Amino acid sequence: MLLKEINDAEIRGNTFEENTIGINIEGSNRIVYKNNNFINNGWAIKVRGACYTNHFLENNFLYNSFDIFCHPESERSLNKLISLFEIYVDIC
Repeated sequence: MLLKEINDAEIRGNTFEENTIGINIEGSNRIVYKNNNFINNGWAIKVRGACYTNHFLENNFLYNSFDIFCHPESERSLNKLISLFEIYVDIC
């Protein structure tokens, strides 16, 4: 799924299976990703530039080559990646 310049949305209850990239996000803000399954993808989620205030909650990551990528375009993005990783670790 490609999300480019999408704002104020919810992605809930989907299964992304056997894709090169499950969700490719660029320039998308204030999106809630909840209760999704990412199974056997190359990349489960790729967060590229200009993505702010997105929330990833209660998602399952199974057998992906890489689970999450966040482009560190700024210190704010890097802090977001660290917060995202802490949430991810708590889920696992």
